[in-house]
Amino acid sequence: MTHRTVRVMIGSIWILPSFLSFTPIFLGIYTTQEYLEQRRQNPELCDFVPNTVYAVVSSSISFWIPAIVMIVMYSKIFREALRQKRALSSTSACLVLQHVNSTSRSANHRRSYRAEITQNVRLL
Repeated sequence: MTHRTVRVMIGSIWILPSFLSFTPIFLGIYTTQEYLEQRRQNPELCDFVPNTVYAVVSSSISFWIPAIVMIVMYSKIFREALRQKRALSSTSACLVLQHVNSTSRSANHRRSYRAEITQNVRLL
């Protein structure tokens, strides 16, 4: 992954949510007409009263869709990690068995070699 790709990804992570959040607020489409009229009459009023459509769309784009994507991706990563763990444990089990077999063979070889030496010494 290049530095340019990383910069574009980080920039889009900041710019897209800002665009999705601030555009409806600045255009006044986040709330009802009654609240906008009430705000014009009382400019010192500073309440945030979103309409239902804005609340559902904004929360879906900002929270629910990313949450679902993250859950799916993390579950795939977790499954892959489990698969690799199983593969490594079976591979390491084979390596341990090979080591045990080679160790027992070399131990048997040493014993038979010592037995031959002992026999030869007795013969002398």
